[in-house]
Amino acid sequence: MLKILTELLYPRRCPICDDIVFPKGKLVCNSCRDILMPLHEPLCYKCGRQITSTGSEFCETCFNYNFNFDKAFSLWPYNNITKTSLARFKYKGRREFADYYADKLYEYFAPLISKLDISALIPVPIHPNRLITRGYNQANLISNILSKKLDLPNISDYLIRSKNTTAQKDLDPISRRKNLKNAFEINQNSKYYNIHLKNILLIDDIYTTGSTADSCSKILKDSGTEKVYVLCIASVRAM
Repeated sequence: MLKILTELLYPRRCPICDDIVFPKGKLVCNSCRDILMPLHEPLCYKCGRQITSTGSEFCETCFNYNFNFDKAFSLWPYNNITKTSLARFKYKGRREFADYYADKLYEYFAPLISKLDISALIPVPIHPNRLITRGYNQANLISNILSKKLDLPNISDYLIRSKNTTAQKDLDPISRRKNLKNAFEINQNSKYYNIHLKNILLIDDIYTTGSTADSCSKILKDSGTEKVYVLCIASVRAM
């Protein structure tokens, strides 16, 4: 009854067009479900971003910089549609979009994830001040739903953001890395603190330059994690 009442008062919005989803009961409008197409080759072997050259295995960034994560994957290209959708999800309270994102991530990546021997999913954390302002961590919403589909634990309190940094979107790649220095740490109060998490699947919404994933991965590996894989909704095209 509560679910029905919630649907009546706050009908689900389509993550593509932002209208009320039709037909009712779906996660996306029938007319919108085939608009977003997954990333396709050629992709960078390391960060998973789309690259222009079919003759290279790596994008220029991954060729010149040694990231701490082992491999990253993204579902969609970061274009006008995904940019608008994720902005509504992140800043306009469209929490229900997480159901669709997690559903598509599972549909596309579940076979791959099953081969990675993942111990747990960990969402990229946001600072407590930002959590209070926004009301939720968008990465955790996705990670929590996806973890249930994969039958793996979602550990949202293991990795924490201890430094309230400047928004990454306004910085160049070098400034992004400097901005995130000492921004993350392991939470000693987490019940998983003394548990060995062998392989981690780090969940985030957008992969831009890899700075956030890199900083999180370094902390995780310094704490004993052997491999860190990164899974994002969308990624910016590599140069």
